[in-house]
Order: sequence, then C-alpha cells, then structure tokens
Amino acid sequence: MAALIVAWRLIELTLFMTAAAGAGSIVMRSFGFDRIAGSIPGAAPLFSLSVGLGALAYSILAIGLLGLLHVWVIWALILTLGGLSLFVGRDLFWRQAGSSIRCLWVGATRLPFPFLLVLLATGAMAALNLAAALSPPLGIDDLSYHFIGPQRYLEAHKIVFIPDAFLTSLPFTMEMLWTVAIGMDSGELAQVINWSLGLIALFWIALIGRHAGLRLREITIAVALYYSISTITHVSETGVIEFGATVFILACVFGLLNWQREYRLRWLALAAVLMAFYAGSKLPHVLALIAFSGWVFGAGWWHSRSFRRATEWAFAFGIISTGVVGIWYVKNWAMSGNPVYPFFPSELGGPPIRAELLGPGEITFSDSWFRSILHVENPIWRLFFHLYRLLLDPGKVRGHISPMFLSALPFVIAMVFRSRSRMRTILAFALLLYLIWVPTTFFIRTGFPVLALMSIPVAAVVFELADRDRFLKLTMAVLVGMWIATSMLNVLRNTVPTLPVVVGYQSTDDYLLTRGSEVASDSFVFYDAMRYMNRELPPDARVLLWDSRGYYMERPYIFAFEFIQTMADPARIYDTETVMNELRRFGITHVAMNQNSRRLQLRQTLEDTGQLNCLYQGRSTVVCALMSYPVENDS
Repeated sequence: MAALIVAWRLIELTLFMTAAAGAGSIVMRSFGFDRIAGSIPGAAPLFSLSVGLGALAYSILAIGLLGLLHVWVIWALILTLGGLSLFVGRDLFWRQAGSSIRCLWVGATRLPFPFLLVLLATGAMAALNLAAALSPPLGIDDLSYHFIGPQRYLEAHKIVFIPDAFLTSLPFTMEMLWTVAIGMDSGELAQVINWSLGLIALFWIALIGRHAGLRLREITIAVALYYSISTITHVSETGVIEFGATVFILACVFGLLNWQREYRLRWLALAAVLMAFYAGSKLPHVLALIAFSGWVFGAGWWHSRSFRRATEWAFAFGIISTGVVGIWYVKNWAMSGNPVYPFFPSELGGPPIRAELLGPGEITFSDSWFRSILHVENPIWRLFFHLYRLLLDPGKVRGHISPMFLSALPFVIAMVFRSRSRMRTILAFALLLYLIWVPTTFFIRTGFPVLALMSIPVAAVVFELADRDRFLKLTMAVLVGMWIATSMLNVLRNTVPTLPVVVGYQSTDDYLLTRGSEVASDSFVFYDAMRYMNRELPPDARVLLWDSRGYYMERPYIFAFEFIQTMADPARIYDTETVMNELRRFGITHVAMNQNSRRLQLRQTLEDTGQLNCLYQGRSTVVCALMSYPVENDS
C-alpha cells in the first residue's frame, strides 16, 4: 500500500510538472520568448518550467478570486495544461529536454571517476531527500501558514482574507502551487514538488555555469557544493518557498546575462516576469526588484552611454515586474484595506494588530517583525559578521555550508579584476542578493540564491588552485571528498528517521507523535491533543487553538495568537465577566490551551471564569469545553 502511495505521488508530480511545462510553453510562445530561449541549448525547457510554475500559480490565484477553487477545477486545469504541453510544448520543451538529457548523460559517462563519484553522491543525496519529502509535513512555517492558507482557500472554494492567520496576506506565489498540491493530494505532494524545485535549481546552476565558461567537471563541483548544504535536506522535506524563489531568480539572472549580451527587449521582458515571480514569493524579495532595476540601468548606460536609453531599459524591467507582482498588493489591499498587511496597520489601514494584549511592554507585530528582519541596530556590521556566523556559529543561521565558500572568497574577489565579463556579472548579482539577504532574514535557506550563484565562481577557483601544482590538487580533492562525505552522513541522519512512515512500517499518527516532538521540539508536542479533538469533538465544534500549527486539525478552529491581536475587542478580552461572550461571538465551543503559551493572561482569565470543563490533558495541551453561559448583546 505504501509503495502504491509513493508511486501515485510521483505520478502526480509528473502531471504537475507537465502542466507547468504546458503553461510555460503557452506563455513563451505567446510573447515570443520561445525564439530567444530556443537559440540556447538547454535553456528552453528550463525557461518553460520556470515561467510555467509562475503562470500556474497566477492561474490558481485567478480561479480562487473568481470563487471557482474546487478540486475538480484544479484537476481539470492540470490535465488540460498537461495535454497542451504535448502540442504547444512539443518542440519547445519535450524535444529540447530530451536532447539536453542525452547530452548530460553522455557527458556524465565521460567524467573522470572522482567527478563521477561526486555526481553519484549528489544523486544519492537527492534520492534520500525525496524519501524525506514523502513523509508527513512537520515544518513549523508550513503547519502555521504555508499550508494553512491553501487549506482555508480550498475549504472556502475561493481566495479569502484569513484574519486569524494574517501571514497568509503576504505575497503567496508559491503557496498557490501548494494549493494545487493539497487540492490534488496533500501536503506531502507539496513537499515532493518543493523537492523537485531544488533539482531544477541545480540545472539552472549548470546552465549559468556553462554560460560562464565552466567545464562539465567544474559544473559538477558547483552543483555538489550547493546541494551539499545541510539546510537543503531540511528544506526538501518542507513546504517553504526558498527552492521556488531560487528557481525564479536564477532564471531571471540567466535572462539578464543574455540581455547583456544581445540587448534585446524580449530577454529583458522575460527576466522581468521571472523577477516578478521571485518578488511575489516573499515580501523582502521586492528589494531585489529595485536592486536589479538599478543594475539594468547601470548595464544599459555602460553599453549605450545614453542616460535616456538606460532609463528606458530600467523602466521597462521595473514596470513589467511591478505590474505582475503588484497583483498581490492589489489583492491584499482589496481584502484587508492595506497593500502590505500585516505591516503598518496603524499607518496604512487594515485590521489593527494589538500585540500589547500579549503582555506588558509588548510592541506591535509590524514593528517588532519589521525591526527583526531589517536588523536596524547595525546593518553594516552584519554584512561582515554573518560571514563568521556561516562557519563558526551555524546555529544562528540554521545550517552549514562548505568552508570552501569562505576560504575561496579572496580568490573569488580577485576574479572581479581578471575574469571574463560573464563571471563578473554573476558575482555582481550574487553581491546584490547578499546585500539584501543579510539585512533581512539571514538564515541559510533565505540565502540559497546567493549560494547558488557563488557556487559557480567557487568551483572555478577550486580548479584554478588545483591546476597550479600537484599538492594543491590533492588538497582540493581531499577537502571536496571530506565535505561530500560529511554531507552524506548529515542527509542520512535526517532522512533515516522518516523512512519507516514512508515505507508503511510506521503509522502517520505514531510518526507525528514521535518524530514531531523531535523535529519541532516543544512546538509540536500538542499533536496528541489535536488527535483527541479530531476523534472526540463533534463536527460542529469550533476550537480556540493555542498553537498556530493547525494543518492536522480536522475541526474548525481559530488561532489564539491572531484572535487576541486582530479579532477580539481589547476592552473585553481580559474581563472575566464578559470574556465568554467574546468567545461566543466568534462561535468558540472549545479551547485547546498550550501549557507553554505566551498568552498566559488569556488562559488565566479563562480559568478564572470557572466556565471551562476539562476534557483532555495531554503532554502540553489541555482541551476544555465551554460551559453554558448567557451571551450578552453587543452594543
């Protein structure tokens, strides 16, 4: 049975990617992008997939806004686009993809044995990561909002504003793809799709590397250095958005590299669309849109020595990108009254966020989160300090990277002055993204685009040093081999615990009860209480859920965190005489209170009412029913 489930999800993955290729082929042909991409071996299939993923996401957004978000509509869209790919994308995608795969296969068979071994090790890590992706979702952000938004949309059959999960108001390009996956199957399929996006990023690294003049053996090392990052394994088994964002920005970079070579408007327009998909995957990515528009202006001026011409190119890039990504902000404004909600609700509008209700001295959500992602205390210092953290304090950045990334940095910087223009341009893009990465959310996964681009010059440096003498060659070989071996052990350590549930030896319930506590620490020890509620509470029960990870909840619920901040009347929420009325006003019948919750004030108030009937005491969560209590009329 487990084997059939795995096989079916791989079939669904194939159908999904075929549909994306179909959507991409339609867009590419409609705007003439096929003529420019088709001239570069291997580029057309990757562009078709990358553009198609974004087009598919926007198609689901349109369907959701029209109120047509049904499972049968999603399946009809996938099958239709998949069928169209066999016709529209026959030459653009399928033939060129087949030709590229044959060339890669021939090239791989001709690799010297050490490089073939590195390639096989990378493939083995990818296979193990796939196994992890097939396991039940446990990612903290996935269970909080990446999958919650799609769940709520599918339940409502439309895109809706979710006041008790206000992070779903952020740009949601990738989450539209998760909506497709959950509509077709489940969060597991979303994870498998996410895993496949990690592999597509490898092909983009290979293509950009070849464009920069790297040989196949150098490309092999570049791909291995990137894919051996420890965080890759973790991200492969989640539904976070960084793999998809990396695919979009790498495709954008390749488009701009070709625009810089030919200065054709179609290359610029194609890159602008891909930049919009990247900017629409995470709010801070809008900064990249601004930075890359500046680069277009600089490159255009350097080429033409015309301020007007450079301005026209930069304006074209910016206006196309803004027009596509702006749909998210228009949608957010229409639904919440604030284009960037949940940020700055007091200044720009939208439901107020009252973090002060969490406890004394709290500041507003928008202020605290915005301050944390921008690190306004000392952003310049962080540009250098985080280089140290990448190696010596990995816990702060949630992952490890190969020491070669930093040890090769002086030689990489030297490339700026003596390498070909293409490599300098790649380094320029990496620097721009680094300057955005550090002041925002400096975790390894948010820096995947930087590390993907940097793997190309780092691999070139490794070979340049190795070619100088035999001792350096041996040293480089030992270092690469040790790092790959270490990475393989890390992948095994993270993947092996997921295998029992994937092969059917362990039930999903047992896996979530055991592995959930190990992976997510105290943030997921409430699953036992959630299982109780799914089994024992009546179908019309409505739960005030203390924890924000409600993906596995089968009863209607409201997150307590957002309930306190956005939905409840602040004048009433902590008054023991009226708090029950506030809960009744939202139809709350039960509360599931986490013992480790920060929202202790509300819990204390609820307990002081004497209106709670304890039904279940779990490891960290108590489930209570609300006793009969008269509801006062709201004024």
